[in-house]
Amino acid sequence: MAEIKSTLDLIMEKTKGLTLSDDEKTALKRKDIEGKIKGHLQRYLDQLTDKTALTASLEHIKKDEGATADAVLAECVLERIDPDRDNERLFDILDLIPFISVSDIRLELHQFTERCKAFTKDLDCDMRASLASQGISGSAVDPNLEDDERWQEWYSNARDRFTERLKPLFLP
Repeated sequence: MAEIKSTLDLIMEKTKGLTLSDDEKTALKRKDIEGKIKGHLQRYLDQLTDKTALTASLEHIKKDEGATADAVLAECVLERIDPDRDNERLFDILDLIPFISVSDIRLELHQFTERCKAFTKDLDCDMRASLASQGISGSAVDPNLEDDERWQEWYSNARDRFTERLKPLFLP
């Protein structure tokens, strides 16, 4: 009587002679490290754990994985830095990475905010002048900058440039 093979048996039979290349092994290892770090990081950001517990978890990962863990942690934090949000908890984490200068990142964030304020002020003046030329003026006039295409395009580009300026600060 013929034996019915499970899907797993069929897969195992087909892949019996296959092996992973060194690059594939490294990529899988890095993905595993990334998953662990992202989990600990998210629990900290969600305030389900404190900095002491996060530090202990990360030290355990670093003990097993070495410098790769710091590089992966830096990448995970870089993905989450948002100039429109409070980044203090992320800065706390960055203090744990030896090759990152939090003060340089704070400076970039401050410069981004200042550029936004300057552009907002200029655009507000321009929009008020445009409205005034149409006979709309007064103390109750408040241009809606967020709906303006110029603002949206400028801000999108500014955020992209901000992220690009941060990347070199996150390299070992």
